[in-house]
Amino acid sequence: MAGEPGSQPSGQITEHAGDLRKVAAGTSINFFGSFVRTVSAFFYAVFLAIFLDQASVGLYFLGFTIMTLLGTAATIGLETGVVRFTALYDGEGDDGRVRGTIAGALAVAAPVGLATGMILFLFAANLSVNVFGKPDLADVLKLFAPAVPLFVMARVFNAGTQGLRHMRYQVYSRDIAEQLSRFIISAAFLIAGFGLMWVVGANLGALFIALSLSFFFLHRVKPVFNRQLRRVYGQRQLLSYSAPVAMSTILSLLLLWTDTLFLGHFGSAEEVGIYSMAMRLAMVGSVILVSFNTMIAPLISDLFNRGERVRLENLLKSVTKWAVGLSLPVFAGLALFPEQALRIMGSEYLVGANALIILAAGQLINTAAGPAALVLMMCGRPRYVLFSNIIVYVVDIVLCFILIPRFGIEGAAFTWTITLLLFNAGALIGLIMMLKLIPFSFGYGKIVAAGALAVALAIILQHLLPGGTGLAVSFAVFALSYLAIILKTGFDYQDKMLIKAIRLKLAGSRE
Repeated sequence: MAGEPGSQPSGQITEHAGDLRKVAAGTSINFFGSFVRTVSAFFYAVFLAIFLDQASVGLYFLGFTIMTLLGTAATIGLETGVVRFTALYDGEGDDGRVRGTIAGALAVAAPVGLATGMILFLFAANLSVNVFGKPDLADVLKLFAPAVPLFVMARVFNAGTQGLRHMRYQVYSRDIAEQLSRFIISAAFLIAGFGLMWVVGANLGALFIALSLSFFFLHRVKPVFNRQLRRVYGQRQLLSYSAPVAMSTILSLLLLWTDTLFLGHFGSAEEVGIYSMAMRLAMVGSVILVSFNTMIAPLISDLFNRGERVRLENLLKSVTKWAVGLSLPVFAGLALFPEQALRIMGSEYLVGANALIILAAGQLINTAAGPAALVLMMCGRPRYVLFSNIIVYVVDIVLCFILIPRFGIEGAAFTWTITLLLFNAGALIGLIMMLKLIPFSFGYGKIVAAGALAVALAIILQHLLPGGTGLAVSFAVFALSYLAIILKTGFDYQDKMLIKAIRLKLAGSRE
């Protein structure tokens, strides 16, 4: 079986080792960036919970969600298209087409982003009153409106550097500069006694900083906008690929955030605030898969373009297994100790404990499928992803209407988790049936079994030893038993190669 020890020719093993070294080299910086982004977002949410009331927190996250959705829609899939075609043309050594791809994408996306921001500004009042029934949301949306074109242009520039495999620049601009500047500026305003609107303004300032840095880094890697250098435009091909990607990306985001929007419609701003805090906690464990995805996107496109199916499958198996192995303890910890996690936000957020358990399960499902949807996108199957997303989104809408009015934040959490299950099931079916790629290995099964056994032991101890002592003991037993089982079952050759690659990368970075 491909991917198991001793089953492959030595040449394929050597090639896979090289692929893993590339992943390790990029994952170290991507993990750091994703870690900073996730931790910053978490503490940002905590900071908002401390200084703002629940209603203001809810209004902020509603506005932020709408801005993010519109910004992603205005990018019209060009972010993914730029990564794919830039990686392909760069691999072929065609600098003219690389420059033309990025410049052409910006020429389309920037005006669309500007128009979308203007529409949001003009219709903010109608949207706030007629859709969400929250007049106070109008000013928040108007101030978020200029963020849409900034969001769009920054993402296109970041896609250019990502396609050229300079991952650190995206990390510097988007993951570090944007997140930390937003946190620092907002914290300064809140400590000084300013309120919600100043927090929104801080988001605008952070996006402008990220945009400026992303442009600077792209120009440093490839001077795209130098008129003296050749540019070969292929906007028709780019748009032909990006259009279905845009719909798929928009639907994917709607699948993730429709529950929040419907909760904003059916529930109160306070409920949105509580749910958003639970969601931010549940997203913490996603940092691992996001880090891997960012690094392997151009590598997937390159391997598929060259017909390296065995190497691609081995890479996919390694990434899926390690993403689950590293993320599972985080999601299990949130599900086992939800009240302790939410207490960081304040006692008034403890009512979201059940929602956090459900959301953590949903994120675990999402991680367990690995980068299946990303592989379909990078391998030229965006139309399948679009068709699958449309079906899942119809189910999502129906569930929102049924569950959220009746069960509130728990109904929203159930809707989100069921939606993630269906979305990833569709992606895995497409991956296996259309591309003939299997993302699971024997090592993956060992990790899942180890996690299930460790969780079972922790649950038993929680019931046998109630109170603080039980919590402490069950947490320790869960962590130690999970680690012990993983070490006892041992590592296969893929694990050893990736560990060696990471060690070499870390040793090289210290020199």
